[in-house]
Amino acid sequence: MKVTPTQTTSRGSSTSSYLSRPNIVFLRSVTFFPLTAGCSQNLDPGPCRDYVVKWYYDATSNSCAQFWFGGCQGNQNRFDTEKKCRETCVKDGHE
Repeated sequence: MKVTPTQTTSRGSSTSSYLSRPNIVFLRSVTFFPLTAGCSQNLDPGPCRDYVVKWYYDATSNSCAQFWFGGCQGNQNRFDTEKKCRETCVKDGHE
């Protein structure tokens, strides 16, 4: 704790008082998942039924394909665009 001295005067006499100022430190926790984490996972459309078209990486064919994502859960092997899927997962010299 940092202490800051102050001077006050009262009718010609001097007194010292101290104001304390707490040191506050804010910490933020960040979880990092490498972009390639989903590339090794199997297709998982999730259990929900709010279907939207997404892209997944098929490691067997080293290519990306569309699938119906249910809107919840699933895994990291899910991309909004074919381009993002290819940039993240497709190995050079293929597709």
